[in-house]
Amino acid sequence: MSALHWICALTLALVCSLSAQPVKRSIAGREQLKGVLADFKVNKAKCPDTRLYSPTNIHQDCLSSALNCTIEELTVLGAECEVNQDSRFKLIKNGLIRQWNITSNSTRDCRCELYEQTDVEQFLNNIKSLVQRLNSITQ
Repeated sequence: MSALHWICALTLALVCSLSAQPVKRSIAGREQLKGVLADFKVNKAKCPDTRLYSPTNIHQDCLSSALNCTIEELTVLGAECEVNQDSRFKLIKNGLIRQWNITSNSTRDCRCELYEQTDVEQFLNNIKSLVQRLNSITQ
């Protein structure tokens, strides 16, 4: 009977350690994303007139749509401002895609076009706010 207890204890320890690992990676990825966002700048000379839909004052029901809008606008930013090859830009875009899995049950109209268009610098600042909000609801 003692061997059965050992097997159960080891199995339990293994299951606990495996289920805890993705959480650690996710938190580390989110922290890395915050750090990259803090340092990332776009050369204004490359895209002086670029305006991007920038989610702010996001209703709780629209978080998923706001995240998708931000990712779509990052694609625009990458093309218009020639930053697609910047490794930090790739980390930001991929980080937003991978870090949060938010489902939308919204009955609200949360279209991207309803948000104000801002310049690139304000858009990047608004991403920081969105990331903070997403972190606060998914921790």
